[in-house]
Amino acid sequence: AGFGCGGVIALEVAHYLASRDLAAAGLDDDLVDRCLGICLIGSARGHNYIPASFRWPASMAAVAPQSIARRIFLYRLRRSLTMEHVSESGIRLVMAAAQDAHWSAIVQQLNWIGGWKRARSEFEQLPFPIHQIHGMKDSQLKVPPPQDASLLVQGSHW
Repeated sequence: AGFGCGGVIALEVAHYLASRDLAAAGLDDDLVDRCLGICLIGSARGHNYIPASFRWPASMAAVAPQSIARRIFLYRLRRSLTMEHVSESGIRLVMAAAQDAHWSAIVQQLNWIGGWKRARSEFEQLPFPIHQIHGMKDSQLKVPPPQDASLLVQGSHW
């Protein structure tokens, strides 16, 4: 199972395991057969579900002073948190965590998720199903089509 970025990691691990000779790697060769599936919660099935706004930190961090890039990031983050999706205390908590986080860790995480290249079609070949739960009011990631996920009508990313 994977939530948010953890879903991307779960998909990558599943792809790796399904495409390798596990016995040669010293792993149980029936590991893939025992897998019942992957469950994604508020995550993405491929790079095309990651919005372009997640790809800007590398270029911004390379040309702008850290203080300006950080202010732009915090401004964009705050704009994505609406009272319709997150309570006022939830907004304060997310913003406080973002303000306290080390800037290089934020840039590294956004560059990693923004630079993810594997397409949804590559995961369709896995020998087990992918189950997905996603909020229809997600303001962070693209909402998957109904055939790909159980969509929560009032659900958001947060």
